[in-house]
Amino acid sequence: MARLLFLAFVTMSVAACTSNNFGARLDHLEGRHIDVAVEYLGIPDNQFAIDAREVFVWGHQTLQSYERPIGTYGGYDSSRGVFGGVGIVFGGGYTRDTYLDYCEIKALVNADNIIEAMQYETSGSGCYEYSDAAKRIEADLAPPDAATPP
Repeated sequence: MARLLFLAFVTMSVAACTSNNFGARLDHLEGRHIDVAVEYLGIPDNQFAIDAREVFVWGHQTLQSYERPIGTYGGYDSSRGVFGGVGIVFGGGYTRDTYLDYCEIKALVNADNIIEAMQYETSGSGCYEYSDAAKRIEADLAPPDAATPP
């Protein structure tokens, strides 16, 4: 049951962050002062300069792991038809898979501290913790006719 709940959570996380809606919601910060982004996303984790512009970076990375059953191929049984006896048999125990879950959001800011562009990169579910902030950005900053679908 715990594995099923974990898979459901991962599926919801991927759906929340891999859609274009996440980027479209962040785009509502473009043309606004960097303090607005800080208000919604928190204090940036990093900042660096490129020419006369600053890049502010928010993000995180964590290692995630989960257990999955080890499958072995079953034998062929001619009495069950052509494909009847071939299949995967779960009973070989479990193995642990580990992957990197990350999110990086960048704001390119001009000399007047105005955001010129927003960009994000994610492993799929890595930006889940920023999804509520992105929804608030859209609710508060998007013009009434520019709302993105849920």
